[in-house]
Amino acid sequence: MALEKAKVSFDLLANILTIIVAVVFIALVVQRYVVPSIPTSSGPQVGRLVTVADFEPSGSNKNVLLVMMKGCRFCEESMGFYKSLLQQNQGTGVKFVAIFPQGSDNIADYLKKYGITDIDVKYSKLTEIGVDATPTIIVTSENGLITRVWVGKLSPEKETEVTDFLKS
Repeated sequence: MALEKAKVSFDLLANILTIIVAVVFIALVVQRYVVPSIPTSSGPQVGRLVTVADFEPSGSNKNVLLVMMKGCRFCEESMGFYKSLLQQNQGTGVKFVAIFPQGSDNIADYLKKYGITDIDVKYSKLTEIGVDATPTIIVTSENGLITRVWVGKLSPEKETEVTDFLKS
């Protein structure tokens, strides 16, 4: 009798542990593959001065720094939007600069592949400009002070926000 009671208790405990493990596993799968991830980076701080070698912000009242990395999937998915931004802002006085990590090779060819030409390209350690995720769009004033930042691949609503901000 005592042996049967111990077996029932063990079976009950085993069933409870199996259920707990299954629930944890399902939660992890849902978190990783179903729930959209929230970017953990807020990007460079608004009001901070951006310093990039050979970049002179005084040429425009709005400078748009497109911070990218070759091979970044989200950067490549954003290229169509960047091309559109460049076309929409031709002749408006908005200055665009593509920023890539130091040591990047063949960037002109890389950008040309996406139809992006006639853009100034600069190189910097991304951490020196406060960027820890690409793509990042940084808008600065004529003094090089950050006025707006967008991090990651943008939703259509955020793309409209960028477009409208550059028009204002």
